[in-house]
Amino acid sequence: MVAVLTGLIGVAVATAILLLIRNDRLHTANGLGWLLVAGLFAALGLAPGIFDKAANLLGIAYPPALALTLAVGAIVVKLLLDDIQYSRLRVRHQRLAQRMALLETELRRLREQRSGSDPKSTDKKAS
Repeated sequence: MVAVLTGLIGVAVATAILLLIRNDRLHTANGLGWLLVAGLFAALGLAPGIFDKAANLLGIAYPPALALTLAVGAIVVKLLLDDIQYSRLRVRHQRLAQRMALLETELRRLREQRSGSDPKSTDKKAS
């Protein structure tokens, strides 16, 4: 019963992820990783014997230990990928802020230059 429930949860999560990707609420690159996780979750639930055989081939006497190790490894990899993306976005944000400041400075200089050479603006300043 637990295996069927685990498999159904995996299928439900995979379906939810596909809907999120389709509705542009989850970026495709992120969604593919989550689909892989949901697929493995479903496979583990629907065919637990495969997982037991894999653990046995690796010399692991207690198959749930393999599951926990893989889960911790997946979390660490996900955190690392998120950190890389966050760092990239931070650098991009900083560069965009600098570029915007340069463009605002250039715009201000051009406006001052234009107002200084415009005869209509000098009349307005005098009054």
